[in-house]
Amino acid sequence: MLEIDGSLGEGGGQILRSALAIAAATGRPVRVVRIRAGRRRPGLMAQHLTVVRALAELTRAEVTGDRLGATTVTFVPRRPPAAGSWTFDVAAARPGGSAGSATLVLQSLHLPLARAEAASRVVVRGGTHVPESPPFEHLAAVYGPAVAELGAPLLVHLQRHGFHPAGGGEIHARIPPAPAIRPLEASRPSPLLRVVLRAAVAGRSLAAATRAVTHARAALGEVGAPVLVEVRRVASDGPGGYLYAAVERVRLPAGFVVLDDGRTAPERLAEAVAGAVRAHLASGAVADRHLADQLVLPLALAEGPSRFTAEAVTAHLRTQAELVERFGLARVRIDGAARPPRVEVIPTASASA
Repeated sequence: MLEIDGSLGEGGGQILRSALAIAAATGRPVRVVRIRAGRRRPGLMAQHLTVVRALAELTRAEVTGDRLGATTVTFVPRRPPAAGSWTFDVAAARPGGSAGSATLVLQSLHLPLARAEAASRVVVRGGTHVPESPPFEHLAAVYGPAVAELGAPLLVHLQRHGFHPAGGGEIHARIPPAPAIRPLEASRPSPLLRVVLRAAVAGRSLAAATRAVTHARAALGEVGAPVLVEVRRVASDGPGGYLYAAVERVRLPAGFVVLDDGRTAPERLAEAVAGAVRAHLASGAVADRHLADQLVLPLALAEGPSRFTAEAVTAHLRTQAELVERFGLARVRIDGAARPPRVEVIPTASASA
């Protein structure tokens, strides 16, 4: 049984989620130790426990350590991931509920279910816009289009927003089977279509959200394409808000979010988002700093070598690269000295061909 050190690289929940997704997708047993050792509160939180239990249900896996706070989990799949209609609720993993990330749970289920023999429908309840996780818009407008280009679509619909600490959000997804994953060749970004600045609030003033998008538009300046703004009020179990910038391209878009904690001035939120967009456009990279590491796992399962440029070489990117190499799925080369950095993912079958 392969043992993975959960303190690897950035030492967070990404290692557990990715290791179990690989195990479920490939049928390879795994033990993950020192889970989230790099975090202030090590061990399984509600969202991680939801991933463990969800993937175990899909594969009828034998599992040890599926409890809150556990720092070691053993996962032995007993069947390939089963297609079907599935519902998972992060709040059910912890007494008193949880606003743990529904987006990270869904992302963990995507590739295993894409390898099933038929399409699946999945409902995940939890946080849809919470700290330290991708917002729903990233799944819908960045990750989703990227994996669709690889032949493994993730089609999502936001039923209800869920902010921290109330949670209660709900995402519906359809995951068709992906018999083969296509490699990616993308060294230069495709033409820029537009930038869309979206502000949303629940239980808060719409005026502050309007200030945020107005200031962000001014701070962004000219980008060589139209810049659109949207402001709306949304339904949620608790108050919250966010400002999201969608960098829409012909292929492989990018996206950046700041969450409104109710204490930060709208102008500061705007500056943060506008700065992230400007930095990405100036980098000349295809993949934004979040998408880059998320591409590594599907490309490790692709039919041939892939190459793309990344906005930055993050700890998450290096961790994901090391993880797929530990599983023997692929070799990953990262040229951090290049501008923009270059990433090459060579699946094991391709490397030995």
